[in-house]
Amino acid sequence: MNEHDSYEGMISNFNLLYAFRDELRKALGHMEKPTILDYGAGRDAGFTLLFLSIHRNATITIFDPNIEKEKLALDFEVKLDVDAPRVHIETQEPEGNFDLVIFSFSLHHMGENLNEKISRAVQRFKPRYIGIMDYDYTDSDQGEFLDTFSSGPEQTEVRTTFGGDWEKARKFHARLGMEKYRKALESNAFLVVSEGKGEGIARSKFLLIEQGS
Repeated sequence: MNEHDSYEGMISNFNLLYAFRDELRKALGHMEKPTILDYGAGRDAGFTLLFLSIHRNATITIFDPNIEKEKLALDFEVKLDVDAPRVHIETQEPEGNFDLVIFSFSLHHMGENLNEKISRAVQRFKPRYIGIMDYDYTDSDQGEFLDTFSSGPEQTEVRTTFGGDWEKARKFHARLGMEKYRKALESNAFLVVSEGKGEGIARSKFLLIEQGS
């Protein structure tokens, strides 16, 4: 990938991320002090910074079983500044109810049984909304996968998790897709509020926001 393609890919990914943020803003806009759980957040405070901008009075809890709390807390101190008090970092699965549970590129790593994962989240956190952003490679061939699974972290994942085997990585990421996520949510009495797919290099990524009925 040349420098121009890399730049265009970065813009495409950011456009999808901001579209996800904007749709969540619409969903939570009527709430006074919404509570947000970013489940499987990872180590980058950048996503949390963006999710904080969903609502000016929102508090966000981030959870990842592999998180390095001290390192991430330092990252927050640098990036979030005065917003840091609105962020809660958890190394154990949190308790309590949340208005919104976000799964951002995390559900596909949590096993095959989506219905079970979604049902558990609904029962444990009782969210009004669930927001998912993830991959959809269900109809993609190897060429499509090579063209779009190309960010730095994604290429690192292929090397470290799949031993450099791109076909193995493609099959893993093609297991699930937008329709399977939608059906898992609908089976738990959630209805679509907003959905969309990325463009350009993000065309194999999607956003899906559903509200509990």
